[in-house]
Amino acid sequence: MTNQDDQLRLLSEAERATLQEDDYDPSEDNAAALAALGRGSLYGSPEDEPMGQADGRDSDDAPASTLKAGAEAPTSHSPETDHNAERHGAGGSSKPLPSGYRVDLPLDYQDQVWANKSAMAEVRRRFNDGDLDHSEMEAELDRLQDERDQLRDVKTRATVSAEMRQQSEMDAWTHSIHTFLDDAAKMPELGRVNYHADLEKQADLDAFVKALGAAPANQHRPFRWFLEEAHRRVLALHGIPTTKKSVDMRRRADPSDIVTNLADVPGGAGDADPAGDEFAELDKLTGLDYERALGRLSEEKRAQFLRSV
Repeated sequence: MTNQDDQLRLLSEAERATLQEDDYDPSEDNAAALAALGRGSLYGSPEDEPMGQADGRDSDDAPASTLKAGAEAPTSHSPETDHNAERHGAGGSSKPLPSGYRVDLPLDYQDQVWANKSAMAEVRRRFNDGDLDHSEMEAELDRLQDERDQLRDVKTRATVSAEMRQQSEMDAWTHSIHTFLDDAAKMPELGRVNYHADLEKQADLDAFVKALGAAPANQHRPFRWFLEEAHRRVLALHGIPTTKKSVDMRRRADPSDIVTNLADVPGGAGDADPAGDEFAELDKLTGLDYERALGRLSEEKRAQFLRSV
């Protein structure tokens, strides 16, 4: 049984009838307040408004995402890609946490609204029963009306705050899509995939983003992560090669790396290392090639090499 049920049970039939006649509707009042501010409803009509948004829940808590400009970001709804319209990205390197103006509804907001309505009904009942004179009733109703106005104000500010956070996140997601798709089209390390022109790969990317966004474990991932992970799967699916980021060989050496004294040369302060030249080629290898070359050495040579490093 809810708090409202408990309160109704304690009222008489006449009091309950009076309570039902009260025309206070938080959603309607909130819509009117937004209209007065020159803003439309966040959901189109008050009856469409989900309780989750009204209570100040972050749009961050939503699930998957779409690559469509204006679509909700990852951790919201299922993603769809429509690259024929203007759009592109998902929040630079990480999902931004909206800051600035923020107002959340109290957890007991609906209980406060119901208590206010019940109190007004009780004042009217006491006046009708002769327990209050007219001036006392007016004073009580004025006080309760002030409470109601405060509740309306909190609801309005919470709705505007939620709308601002939602718009901020949407803008960040759209920017990230733009940024990533531009990068993917021109960077060799991303395979130079032009998703704007290649509808097949565009659909694959969209499907992978949708799947990644639907996973609860990815709820708090950065926006860019969804695009990069989906892109990696597209590259693997189509066998698209990538190249490592090139290093500018013309870059001037860091002065701090230049050896200016024999004492700075590795081994310069100690005994000569006769194994140095013998293993020079091995020192040039990395990764799997290094491991294979090391494995081809005899036990004696391997031990000698390891002592020399």
